[in-house]
Amino acid sequence: MVNNNTDNSTITYLIRRVALFCINFVTAPVGRKSVYSNLQSIVVYPQPNAPTLFAAGTSPANGTTICKGLFVYAQFNPGNGGYTDATDEFQYSINGGSTWINYTPGASINTATATTSVQVRARRLAGSLLACNTTAWSTLVTWPVSSIATPATPNIVTPSNNSAICLGANTSSTFNAGTGSGTGDEFQYSINNGSSWSVYTPGNTINTTTATTKVIIQTRRTGIASGTCFPTPWATAVEWNVVAQPVGPTFNSQTPVGTVNIGDSVRLLANTGNGGSIDAIDTFRISFDNGNTWINYTNNTKLQIPSGSTGFRNCSKENTQLELHLLAVQLIGQT
Repeated sequence: MVNNNTDNSTITYLIRRVALFCINFVTAPVGRKSVYSNLQSIVVYPQPNAPTLFAAGTSPANGTTICKGLFVYAQFNPGNGGYTDATDEFQYSINGGSTWINYTPGASINTATATTSVQVRARRLAGSLLACNTTAWSTLVTWPVSSIATPATPNIVTPSNNSAICLGANTSSTFNAGTGSGTGDEFQYSINNGSSWSVYTPGNTINTTTATTKVIIQTRRTGIASGTCFPTPWATAVEWNVVAQPVGPTFNSQTPVGTVNIGDSVRLLANTGNGGSIDAIDTFRISFDNGNTWINYTNNTKLQIPSGSTGFRNCSKENTQLELHLLAVQLIGQT
């Protein structure tokens, strides 16, 4: 017998056999009488039906894409049918069904190491009555797993990342797109070491004319719409240390003062320049032909006036005297 009740309730069948016997066993019997056997009962159990997902019984909703590390859970309507000792079984997987672990409905599942998808499945055990069949495993909940979001990384940085720049220099950076959860990246820059921020478009030039201390570009991964993943925090991707523009050395004094003769020695002293990066240096040149040609000079050292110098004035019958003018001495600060 098969229990075909739509409500899966147990049916008890009562059975007995009826036989007709003669009232008396004479040659010419008169009448017959019904005789019934003992009443027999047969209990028919319905085939098992697996548990079903409880409405609004998951967190987050079934089918929602989740980020690694989110705790999820699911609740179910119990299965029915099978023998009196029939039970429901539940398992979960955090690797797309490659491996399964026993699950207690309503318990939190840690997805920190999840890959591909997190799933919960169920089945109904028939019990000890061999005539009933255990249901097949049925996956009732699936949460696709999105990999952890990572922000964009610098690509072409001009000047190079972490280098020093002079006030007013133009800077820029392009980026490799972020990965994992999310569909986009956000960028912002600061020219005052993070005191205030402006939206930045990768590749655009940043004017540092009014910059102070540091110029910084930050980025974060965004475009996350599932409600279970979160943008990455703002992180510094590029920075430049800002230094003042170089100021060249200035003329201090010359020895001797006034006019000198060809062959005499002179000493020029310059005030040190300032600004520029930490490796900025001052270099000096001197000219003895009114700036047509220049030679290197070491500050505050003696230098003999060479024969043939033309940066002179006619102070006597013989052109043997030379007057050193500021126009004839060039002091240059270089970075």
